[in-house]
Amino acid sequence: MAILLGDKKGRKFLVYVIGIAIVIALLPVIAVFGLFGGMSGDISEFISYEQIKNTLPAEQRELMEQHKNELDRIETVFEVNGLSDTDISKAKTIYISCLVGKETEEDFYERYADCFLLQSEENDLLDNISSAFGIYFTDEERQQFNNLYS
Repeated sequence: MAILLGDKKGRKFLVYVIGIAIVIALLPVIAVFGLFGGMSGDISEFISYEQIKNTLPAEQRELMEQHKNELDRIETVFEVNGLSDTDISKAKTIYISCLVGKETEEDFYERYADCFLLQSEENDLLDNISSAFGIYFTDEERQQFNNLYS
């Protein structure tokens, strides 16, 4: 050891060996951070409308195909209002679940977008939809919705 420290090339070699040992020791930490560090945001950003559609029962998927025009209109109106893809996905799911037929009401799409735009701590999204369209969400439906989007 004294020979390595006494020689310039020996010290250089020792620094490289220590540096490599530190990097090797930190590799697991770097790998774990790399795998999970990017997922610290909102998980709903990683869930797409197609993934949710695929988890729905077959009858609701068929309804989605039958109501493609309405779903496309929801998407267009929500994009114009600056709502996120997550909100569009939620809106389509809720529409298919309980708002089919309401699209014939006056200003349906704009009022529907307002339910999303006006949500706050005091005004829950499902409460806004209940008020705007006169429907009621059971506790089970609320729980199912929260499981999909929380």
